[in-house]
Amino acid sequence: MEARHRRSRRLRPAVPARHGVPRYGEEGDAEFAEHAQGLFDGSLIVAGLEIDNNFTWTIINALSSVKLIDQAGIDAQLAKRDTTENREFALGAHAVRGDAAAKEWAWNEALNNADLTNMQLEAVARGFGATPRPDLAEPYAAKYYDVVDWVWKNKSFHMAEALLEGLYPYYADPATLVELGHRWLADHEDADNALKRIVRGNVESSQRTLKVRDFNAAL
Repeated sequence: MEARHRRSRRLRPAVPARHGVPRYGEEGDAEFAEHAQGLFDGSLIVAGLEIDNNFTWTIINALSSVKLIDQAGIDAQLAKRDTTENREFALGAHAVRGDAAAKEWAWNEALNNADLTNMQLEAVARGFGATPRPDLAEPYAAKYYDVVDWVWKNKSFHMAEALLEGLYPYYADPATLVELGHRWLADHEDADNALKRIVRGNVESSQRTLKVRDFNAAL
């Protein structure tokens, strides 16, 4: 696949950050910013790649996660084609934005806005957890376990599942998440099996992340 953007180049995969240099796809990576913005505005053409509506919103999510598009830009894109699906995409793009205010908005919106449809709620919750920024996820590690019981008691199964999976702060410190998860499970032996399955699945994900981190640190 060949890309043309002033000069021919290939899109490179993500590589580990070194000495504070951002990874490809993280805020501050100039090459990623150039590629994402180019795909969005049409100045970057990738042979054989069709930028359809869904892919356009994927690009917008990428731009939002590194703060290269603001809410006005998201709203402008939605105004071009205001459909049920695109409203869901727009909510997700707001939630994935890489700043603390957007995370607070997404957290409160997902938990407390009863007017959201199931699909809108899923979009907001997914966006909340999708930004690869540990500093934005850390404040929600303990908060997550504080709301687990409330979510399970007050939401339908479908909504509870979407919230407990989407709002899990995957990018927070995995050791902290594992410790908090094990503590919650130990204190909730009599909880519904379906709820424990969700919590246990999140904990196992963090355990895998922790093992990878520890392995890499030992190299």
